[in-house]
Amino acid sequence: MSKARIDAHQNFWAFNEADYPGLQDNNILQQDYLPAYIEPALIENGFHGSIAVQCRDSLDETEFLISLSEEKSIIGVVGWVDLTAGNLLATLSRYQGKVNGFRYPLIGQPEAFLKSEALNRGLRLLQDFGFTFDLLVSPDQLTDCAALVDELPDQPFVLNHLGCPEYSEAGFNTWAEPIKVLAERPNVYCKLSSLVVEGGHGEWDEDVLDIDPLLPFVEVAIESFTPERLMFASDWPYCTLKATYDEVCDITATCIDNLSISEQAAIMGNTAARFYNITGLS
Repeated sequence: MSKARIDAHQNFWAFNEADYPGLQDNNILQQDYLPAYIEPALIENGFHGSIAVQCRDSLDETEFLISLSEEKSIIGVVGWVDLTAGNLLATLSRYQGKVNGFRYPLIGQPEAFLKSEALNRGLRLLQDFGFTFDLLVSPDQLTDCAALVDELPDQPFVLNHLGCPEYSEAGFNTWAEPIKVLAERPNVYCKLSSLVVEGGHGEWDEDVLDIDPLLPFVEVAIESFTPERLMFASDWPYCTLKATYDEVCDITATCIDNLSISEQAAIMGNTAARFYNITGLS
């Protein structure tokens, strides 16, 4: 059995107000978060490394993450690229072999954009180059995502943060059916990420780890995607708004502890290694 252990979603930045305006209202996040800061926690929790995922919508962000990938703890990069740009082919050629995939956030985009030829063309070029695509969307976009994926059955997609549901009974009722429909597409994977940030908790008590609000969502994800298309992702450093890195690992482990050893291994790294084409781990 493969023993890859990978955190499939971490963000990094050298903070400044101009480049990260979205962080200005949060004192915890208004500081540098770089690979060296999290590497000890990764090692302590037995991870080979993490996938660095874009924060800023710019090619500078992609270049920044590539520069960070020289760090031992980063074993994959999801950069940003303008999928609608006229020079996309040349840009993708430049990044071949340097990044594993891209994220062009679709959350907040109008329905027409998800159905546009410009987006479809960009995703087809990703497919031609063998790049993965991280889907950042909201629950009300899941149905449109299913239609988008149907146009690209050979493109690997991974849904970020379980589709960003509201962790409540009402949120579950609007999220569960669309997520099941999206999961019927075999080329769509899903990250068990942002659970502690969006899960309706205050701060997690490491002695309690009350996962009851999360379990209905995790159970649907496991049933719909199966562990072979699910991957652990901490969403560090955003997770530190509610919990420590160790607590995130413990919460996830508690949520999946009824699965077999091989199914847990899939979620905790093997799925991510296969999706992002990570090799050479030992």
